[in-house]
Amino acid sequence: MTSKGHSKVLTAILVAAALSVCASPAAAAVPATATETQSVAVLSGGTLGSMHFTTAYDGANATATVTATGLRLRSGGTFRIRTCVWFKSVSTAPESVCEEASPKVNFLSALTGVTAPAAHMTVPRPVAGRPAATIAGTVLIDELVGGSWSPLASSWPADGMPAAGVPVPAVDQLGGAVLPPQGSELPGTRRGGINTRAQDSICREDSSPGTGPRGSTTALGDLPFPYEVQEPGGNIRGTMILLHGGGWYLAGRGVMESMRGDADRWLSRGWRIVNSSYRACAASIVDVATLFDRVQAVYGTKIPICADGQSSGGHLALLLSAVRSRLACVVAQGAPADLQALPRQTEGGAGSEGPIKVTNMAVAAFGEDLMAHISPTRAPVKARVLFALAAQDTAIPYAQATGFAAAQRARDHDAYVDPVHLTPGPVPWIHGLVSQKALVDLHNREKKLVAPLVNATVSAPATVRIASLRRSGLRVRYTCPNTCTVKVRLTLGGRTVASADAQRSGYGAGKLTLRLAGAAGKRAKSGRARVVADVKAGRTRKRVARAVSVRR
Repeated sequence: MTSKGHSKVLTAILVAAALSVCASPAAAAVPATATETQSVAVLSGGTLGSMHFTTAYDGANATATVTATGLRLRSGGTFRIRTCVWFKSVSTAPESVCEEASPKVNFLSALTGVTAPAAHMTVPRPVAGRPAATIAGTVLIDELVGGSWSPLASSWPADGMPAAGVPVPAVDQLGGAVLPPQGSELPGTRRGGINTRAQDSICREDSSPGTGPRGSTTALGDLPFPYEVQEPGGNIRGTMILLHGGGWYLAGRGVMESMRGDADRWLSRGWRIVNSSYRACAASIVDVATLFDRVQAVYGTKIPICADGQSSGGHLALLLSAVRSRLACVVAQGAPADLQALPRQTEGGAGSEGPIKVTNMAVAAFGEDLMAHISPTRAPVKARVLFALAAQDTAIPYAQATGFAAAQRARDHDAYVDPVHLTPGPVPWIHGLVSQKALVDLHNREKKLVAPLVNATVSAPATVRIASLRRSGLRVRYTCPNTCTVKVRLTLGGRTVASADAQRSGYGAGKLTLRLAGAAGKRAKSGRARVVADVKAGRTRKRVARAVSVRR
């Protein structure tokens, strides 16, 4: 799939307008109201009451309501009751609405029963000819124990989605199939819940306020998520976007601050820092693309823009490179890249549950049917990529990095992908422990990653055969951080036998082919040749020479 094609697919994840256009109500089929009742079961055994889930239809929409009354909670306890409606249509990300209450139960309410907050959701029915969507309801109860919430009960049935879900038929249908369980089953783990990493989990934002901003919080204007911009001292070599991890559901300033160590490292190298959060779940994709667009609009394209992300933030950085071709480089730290293959990659350091839990979080955020479309491995990536994983990563196997590298090089044998496996040690890192030596090596690889983006470089093959030179010429590669002019000549036997020049608009890589011309070219023989390149970028001029051995 092309980068443009992936961009359209990713847009479709969040913009389902084309699937939500309904036929005229007069031509629509209206199913009968559906009613489901599930027990609110205590996780350790027994029940606290019942959840009632009703879905009513009209010609264009379906409206679901979840209620639960008379819940038998113990006197003196403090509880959190969350009532949710979940909805999923084919080729769109899941949506949910949750209502929450935290009652402190006294003797009277324990005797009469506690009422859960009611949740309502109205959703569009699929257009004629489309598969039915699925809607489901759940009641979740936690108890405050030792200052934190401990799961107590859930109405999600043991059989999962097929038992909990209700079809939302297309406007020309009276029925349809309910989705199968979403994600992969983990033996001994109860399905459902919110951000549980389990099968059928619901993705909902979990945010923290943080300690306070560092740098500017207004430089990029208003955005629907927090960010902070820091400027380095001296010349700015590039702009680095930092994206935190957190299973696609952690968000806010608090988790954003976890990237400040990376921010300090890039600041010391002369890079402007845009440390940013994003809204949770499927909105994260749109937010990261919006952030890049705003950075480019505010700061321009004369210096490179790169992204450095951890875990799910690394996945978003790689995905950004698939839909924004001007992203110059990516540092992916402990990131998943092929979410469709991930749950099957359970050998090695990641163990059997880690990859499945990560996949289930992605399924909760984006939908199981979209795993291939949000897998950066399956899209062409032009950015230079450094892909780092801990050797003892408990969640992401190294095959995610090597598979990404192989896929990109199969599309373009010149693709720059540097997969690195960090050796074990005592230093906490992404999903594991690594050695200090491995971190030093990783940071040196970061410098190597960005070097061609901030310094003009020219490269040519070390050897070439005279027959190939006469037939196809000599291919020379160059990079420059700004708009530049490149003039290259090939000398052989003290004579210039070929020359070429090019102008590059903006940073990035380019290619030139030096072809033999004139009498000097015809007389060219094997021997020692030199490629001499003059690169002019702004007021900077640089001459680069490379030796080339011309053989018979």
